Amino acid sequence: MRDATAVLKFALVPHTIGEDRRAEFDEGQFKAPGPQIQQLLQECYARAVAFIQAHMPAIERIAGALMTRLEVTPDEVRQLAFLPEATKEEKQP
Repeated sequence: MRDATAVLKFALVPHTIGEDRRAEFDEGQFKAPGPQIQQLLQECYARAVAFIQAHMPAIERIAGALMTRLEVTPDEVRQLAFLPEATKEEKQP
């Protein structure tokens, strides 16, 4: 959670990049977006939970496949998750 907070602060708080290539923040502004950051984190968490709940059957099928073998291919994941077949562009590395 600390990493996510740091990323959001970096994104939301005006800063400059010093000669040492480190971000330099005005300390007063650095503390200001606290409530906004907490709201964003709560929103992201709620969306992640909703995503997992909506996709739990596919997650369980993929996890089951991984319990019987160490890896599954992208095509196997698509089949297990009932996703459409990959396009030629998606298959290229």
